[in-house]
Amino acid sequence: VQGADLRYQFHTQTFIGPAINQINFEHSFVLEDLVDLVIDNPLVPPGREELFARGFLAGLRWNLAECLSILVPQLENSLRHSLARAGHEVTTRDSHGIQNFLQMGSLLNDSHRENLKAILGTNVVQELRALFADQSGVNLRNLIAHGLMGHQQFFHPASIYAWWFILHLTICPVRERFAPDSEAAADAVDARERRDNQGWTETGFQDGSGYTVKIGYVNDNGQECHGHRGRKGTDHNQFAYCMECHHCGRIYGANGSDVHRRKCPECQGGAVGIAF
Repeated sequence: VQGADLRYQFHTQTFIGPAINQINFEHSFVLEDLVDLVIDNPLVPPGREELFARGFLAGLRWNLAECLSILVPQLENSLRHSLARAGHEVTTRDSHGIQNFLQMGSLLNDSHRENLKAILGTNVVQELRALFADQSGVNLRNLIAHGLMGHQQFFHPASIYAWWFILHLTICPVRERFAPDSEAAADAVDARERRDNQGWTETGFQDGSGYTVKIGYVNDNGQECHGHRGRKGTDHNQFAYCMECHHCGRIYGANGSDVHRRKCPECQGGAVGIAF
């Protein structure tokens, strides 16, 4: 345990902390800047993209209490999601027949640990266990879940390291998207910024019920509607539509009720996009 604490302190003071400060010095991130990281990410279940993005953004802003309060429960759910995708059972039933989801301690300490090792690798699972589920270690999951951490404890080196480690796990499956000279990066740009109408339809997008939410509609601000995939928006009884800016190529989400007047959040000062 003492060795682990020294390792967390070393990595936090030498690499992670200075990196966060340098990133904030050179950039001013907003929520939408993290969309490419979490969308279509095998670690991020559908519907959880904004939560992950908000957690990472809070960490970049040194708001570790908000960051870990969001990300640690979402990580637990992601572990269940990964196991379920691989065909493993992630629930149990008690003597009364009530179904319960497996908690992180069970996922990382019982027989499920071997299943997770096959998916994430032995080193990753060992690190997860040491950080979140080992009662003789940091045990962050239980401390956060039961309200046992004071504000200053969120700035402990292990807490900062935990934020970085969740970010690292999320980046790994999609890191090729961000390598500027890679073929995957070129494919990602083409897929997300230059899809034609046929491409959107093939990936499950469909027309809305009105003229302004049909695939191919372009509003007066040069924002094109690419349809929706059945996901609910943030406005009452609205779907979340995929939009593309004809000026800068930005891809973002908008409520159906806003499509006809939407402005690009990148180059026209429009509102931050929603998940679609």
